Amino acid sequence: MSNKPTYEELEQRVKELEQDSLQRKQMEETLQEYNIWHSTMISNIGDVIGIMGIDGIMKYKSPNIERWFGWKPEDLVGSSGWHTVHPEDIERIQKEFIKVLERDNTQAKVEYRYKCKDGTYTPPWLTWWAITIYLLSGFITVFLLIQYRTRNLIQRKLELEGLVMNQCH
Repeated sequence: MSNKPTYEELEQRVKELEQDSLQRKQMEETLQEYNIWHSTMISNIGDVIGIMGIDGIMKYKSPNIERWFGWKPEDLVGSSGWHTVHPEDIERIQKEFIKVLERDNTQAKVEYRYKCKDGTYTPPWLTWWAITIYLLSGFITVFLLIQYRTRNLIQRKLELEGLVMNQCH
């Protein structure tokens, strides 16, 4: 005597599989919409967002890096995050990077000069916000790097310097 499912049981199982498939498709569409929304949002903010691993290798750069500094994300992802820092600023920034990694829930803010794709450097007013993030795997720690709105900060610094110089003369 075999234990074969009945026609009704098979029909019920097909309906369940169809329902599962429909739910999966809806979830995939929702995820795709979320990814488009997220990508659009990140591409249009004034700050550049990057993720650097504890090994100093860039894991992510937001697309708007090209608008501010001439780089395409693929120019930097997979390479050392330190090669875009002015040589005179590297040691100071690396010390802050290490401090952030040594403590949980730590933030750091550092101003430095950033190398543009054309080889020039921004004035020393690029602000670097660092936050440690621990991934669920527990083994990979990434470092979130957010770079300020360049033009607004530079303009504000120049205005402040102009005010100070005008007051001094």
